[in-house]
Amino acid sequence: MILIVGISPSKYNYNPLVPFQGAKCEPRLKSWLKRLKINDYETVNVSDMVLPSGRSLKVSEYNLERLRHYCSRADKIIALGRVSEDAVSRVTDKPIFYMPHPSGGNFAINSTQYVDKMLQNCYSFLWSQK
Repeated sequence: MILIVGISPSKYNYNPLVPFQGAKCEPRLKSWLKRLKINDYETVNVSDMVLPSGRSLKVSEYNLERLRHYCSRADKIIALGRVSEDAVSRVTDKPIFYMPHPSGGNFAINSTQYVDKMLQNCYSFLWSQK
């Protein structure tokens, strides 16, 4: 199973306990997962706190126990954003693939060349027989 780790729910999430559903970044994330041929996956956020706009998640707000549980079941882990990568690295030694968060505020993903290369690297991480 592939685990997709987000940071925290958006105020647009239908349910803060179900990552990405209803969030503005959901369509972009789904298109990435389709390009990566990911069908069997789970999602989890580092925290269930809906943060005010512009506020970063504090380390003390990470739900490391829940994250450790999800990571223990995963074969591969994709961290969306540096906060997610930091949190995952605190609970597992498994390899982590970092991807920028798919939110519209992330300017790196405005470059189609950048996104294409990132997805190519992620595809290799997920499906190579190392």
